[in-house]
Formats: sequence, C-alpha cells, structure tokens
Amino acid sequence: DFSLDLSFKPQKLEVLNTTFKDNELFYGQAYFSGIVKITGPFDKISIDVLGNTEKGTMLNLPLYTTSTVSQNKFIVFKNLSQDTIVMENVDLGGVDVNLDIMVTPDAVAQIVFDPKVGDIIRGSVDGRLRIVTNDKGDLAMFGNLTVVKGDYLFTLENVINKKFYIEPGGSISWSGDPYQGQLDVTARYEVKTSLYPILYVIDESELYKRKVPVYCMMHLKGNLFNPDIKLDIVLPEADETTQNLFKTIVNSEEEINKQVFALLLFGSFIPKTGGVAGNAIPGGASITSFEMLSSQFSHWLSQI
Repeated sequence: DFSLDLSFKPQKLEVLNTTFKDNELFYGQAYFSGIVKITGPFDKISIDVLGNTEKGTMLNLPLYTTSTVSQNKFIVFKNLSQDTIVMENVDLGGVDVNLDIMVTPDAVAQIVFDPKVGDIIRGSVDGRLRIVTNDKGDLAMFGNLTVVKGDYLFTLENVINKKFYIEPGGSISWSGDPYQGQLDVTARYEVKTSLYPILYVIDESELYKRKVPVYCMMHLKGNLFNPDIKLDIVLPEADETTQNLFKTIVNSEEEINKQVFALLLFGSFIPKTGGVAGNAIPGGASITSFEMLSSQFSHWLSQI
C-alpha cells in the first residue's frame, strides 16, 4: 500500500486567515515557522506541525456566542493569477492533525466579550499551545498562555467605558475541552484622587485631602466563558496606618464594588454614609440615586 512521508520547513508561512463567519470558536491571522510532517496511508493521514508563531499573528476568542465543532469535508483552492476560489468536495476521513506551537510575545490574543462596543481583552502572550483534531471532527486544546502585556477596554451598559491594563503573569490555559479553558487575569485601572471622603469619619486631617494614586483592580478567574469577577482597591503609595484606616471603612465586597463604581464613574470616592462630606456627589447625583446605580453595578457584574 502506498503511503505518504513528506516533511518541509516553512518560514513565516500564513497558516490561518479566517473571520468569525468561518469559525465561531476562534479566528484571525497566524504566521508560523517550523517543521511540518505529513505521513501515513491515504486512509489514515497524520499531519504533525511543530514550531513557533511569527510577527503578525492575532488570535480572536469570541465569548459572545458558542457553536459546536464540526468537520468541513472540503478543501479551498485559490488561483492566485485569477483571484478566484473553487470549492472541491474532498473526503477528509482518516485525517489526524496535531499542532504543537510555541506562542511568542509577537503573537496577540484577543478575548472578545462584545465587538460592537469594543469590550475586549487584548494581550501579548507567551507559552505553548497544542491543538489536536481527529477524523471524527473532535477538537482538543492543551497548553498555557502567559500574558506579557495587555489591556482591557471595560464597557458596561453605556455607563462605563474605561481602559484597564492587564497585569503581566496572567494566564489562559486548556486541558482538553476547548470550551473549558481557564482564565486567571488581573486588570488595573489607575486614578488619582483624595481619600478624604472615606477617611474623614475617622480622621479629618488635611493630609487626606491631597490626591494620591488609587488602583481599581479587577480579577477574572475560572471558566473562560463564565469567569468569576472580583473587584478590589489598592493604595500603592499609602503608609500602613492609612491602609488600615481605609480597610476599616471599606470592609465588605459590597462596599468595595460601590467605591470602584464611583471611581470609574466620577474619578473619586463616595462617603460610606451621608454627612458633611457626603452631601455633594460628583455630577450632581444624590446619595439615593447613586446607591441604586451602585446596586445595579453589582448586578451587571454578576451577569457578565
């Protein structure tokens, strides 16, 4: 019986050029250098790819829809001289594909929550990714991608539109099921504001009226398609006394969410209760209306 035994070493070969319409699981452009081997009889062909990504690679992972993985039993032939595409039905039964790719920081990955408003996590990643398919159309993904740098344009109900910066070291990993990828990413939004609206109830020192750096932290962890979201507030330049005073007042998840919402919406803290410092809310909103918006913000987070 006749069998194939071919190998070649492409340099910056375009191996992916698709859109969302072609594949709802992942799409984009990918360039590859490495080794490709095609072996086996015609009824049991194996394609093994080993190498690394090249500059220009961008992989999109859309989370706003899901679809079942199915096999396309055709090959697309493109005539470069005539710029026409001919579709030929070819039975791909018996073909196994094994992609073993080292993903370099030249590659960019995007997690797309909502393309219409630009709600996208974008980052340069580094790591190893293995993608395996068989003749039955089954798809499996393995590996871990570590974030080198990135950003997250966080948009919410036309109320908030802020850019968070992704902390280096975050990860996206798969252990088989492409729909069970695990996300572990922390994003940071920076603002400079006064701590006085929070701390005045304990200490009315003029010291707290000056503006200091404040980080709004967003932790996304768990299933890639349904991550848990936890917010936090960090005072990077505050001394231990100030840190402890702040934690004494902002001491619950509900209060943290409310203050993060205020920082994103107004760029300042909101007093925990009404009072001398709490009568004026930025933007002319009342305490009651803000409390309602803050509660709705927590609801929105739970629905993402």
